[in-house]
Amino acid sequence: MTEAQTETGAEGHSTRAAPGDLELLRAFLNTYELEEERDLGPGEMAAWLSARGLLEPGEALSETDRRRAVAFREALRDVLEIEHQHERESAALRLLNATAKDAPLTVRFESTDAASLVPLSGGVEGAVARMLGIAFASIEQGTWSRLKTCKRDSCRWVFFDHSRNRSSNWCSMEVCGNRTKVERFRDRKAAATP
Repeated sequence: MTEAQTETGAEGHSTRAAPGDLELLRAFLNTYELEEERDLGPGEMAAWLSARGLLEPGEALSETDRRRAVAFREALRDVLEIEHQHERESAALRLLNATAKDAPLTVRFESTDAASLVPLSGGVEGAVARMLGIAFASIEQGTWSRLKTCKRDSCRWVFFDHSRNRSSNWCSMEVCGNRTKVERFRDRKAAATP
């Protein structure tokens, strides 16, 4: 398999992982399935976060907590789209900055030459803080620009662009890329038909 090729799962989305902790953030961004209009309820969100070490085992989330996590997730997904359009001013950025105020992080030194950002609180605020720390580290490491949302409006699946020239537009060329091209062809054909 070449760098430009993708591996696809049952839904047709790319299953290739992002590097390191960025995969956790990518997976969180994909907890909402747009095409199926399927999202996690409070119990499912708590189980998802707990299974990944972002909540204490058995810790419950209220509907308000779930909505806070969803608002963060969707604002971050919007920022990914905006980032690649080079627009900076947006409601999504304001929401992320407001979220960051309620999800404080601190630096924890792990050795004399390694440190990480860790949340100062638990619960949904701690989970969001951990993911904000991952986003910050990814920006610093230069991998953030490879995290993209699928350009197919009915998909918006978040994927890591493994292509050498960072030119991927779809989560899967075989699925979303082909569907988009077929739709464009049909639109051009319909416009040309008298």
